[in-house]
Amino acid sequence: MRETPMAFSCDNFKQLKCYENSKHLLELVPWIVVQVLNILEHEQGGMTLMLKEKVESALNKVRPSLQADGGDVQLIDVDEQGVVKVKLTGACGGCPMSQMTLKMGIEKILKQNVPEVTRVESA
Repeated sequence: MRETPMAFSCDNFKQLKCYENSKHLLELVPWIVVQVLNILEHEQGGMTLMLKEKVESALNKVRPSLQADGGDVQLIDVDEQGVVKVKLTGACGGCPMSQMTLKMGIEKILKQNVPEVTRVESA
């Protein structure tokens, strides 16, 4: 089995041009594809993590109002499309006004503070 190079560099590319047999190039194609996918996944994961941190910070602005009424909000997920999933807890969890709190309160504050947020849903 052929050992794959640890990193792809310009030197690797120059070597590819020198191969007389295209088999060597074809052997590297799967490795190159995996490397590109890993880079994209890493960048995307970093962006999602940063977005989660921004959302959590914005939720901290809403929490005192919810906690004053015996409730709270828990961040469940933020996806790449900016959809935030939260869970209302405590008194807010069973409140008949929870959907209004979610849309008119939490979603409004999140969108004002984190422009990447497209909508907020109950988890």
